[in-house]
Amino acid sequence: MIPYLFFSIFSYAAINFALNIDKTAQVLESGGYAKSGFFDALFSILTYNNHTDQHLWFLYALFIVFVVNILFPKLSKHPAAIAAMLALYISKAFAEYFGIIDYVVSDLLFFAVGRVAADNKLLKDSLKKCNLFALIALFVICNSFYSYLYTSGLPDNELFIAVLYCFRAMVSLLGIASVCRVAMLLEKTRLAKPLKSLGGYSYDIYLMHAPFIVSGSMGILLSYSSVPKELCCMIALIGGIAVPIILSKLIIRRISLLSSIILGKSYKQKPDKITRTEKL
Repeated sequence: MIPYLFFSIFSYAAINFALNIDKTAQVLESGGYAKSGFFDALFSILTYNNHTDQHLWFLYALFIVFVVNILFPKLSKHPAAIAAMLALYISKAFAEYFGIIDYVVSDLLFFAVGRVAADNKLLKDSLKKCNLFALIALFVICNSFYSYLYTSGLPDNELFIAVLYCFRAMVSLLGIASVCRVAMLLEKTRLAKPLKSLGGYSYDIYLMHAPFIVSGSMGILLSYSSVPKELCCMIALIGGIAVPIILSKLIIRRISLLSSIILGKSYKQKPDKITRTEKL
């Protein structure tokens, strides 16, 4: 929760400051950013309603999910509880949830399924035996069908939307299974070590890449340079990965207090050494 609060406060402060500078204000205003008063910012941070930094929802939702799992460790893995989470997910077709609750309702199901899968050896063995191409093909077909239904204009029918939410949950689980299956194959290749090292900084990249490094650099380059859009995307992509890793490796993870505030934990071991506890 500390990284969420830190990056929320930093985002509001930095954006409000940048809106006082003409050139950066033009870029921010074209992206829909506006100044926020203290109490408006505080309310948005606490509720995640109209938050200025739209990528931080995952941190807040993950915190709430962890609290739920700590309070009800066994209940949250029970089939009846997972069925209830699916029903809660589908209920989005009938109700609008406020702020962070909407994200929790959307993702609680998948966190719970992930916990069950992580502890289920039979399920993991079955996934290892699953044909990767067939799994990916099924995901692509189902996702394409869902995308077609979603973009072609949904009927104003709550029952249809509820069925669509149920189908979307299945597509999401297929996508997660496909990624896990690819990871299982890569684990036995030469790519495993560099990918593991990169994955050790995935949290750092997630926290720091937006909105300033990626969106900010894209906005500034497109507004004040003649660099082609494709090259701008490449610069933003590389910067969004490289800058957080460099900052974290050379500065943040080397200072215990700084890493506790920014990353939510103190790194006493070498930055590249990922322990089993950290992977979990």
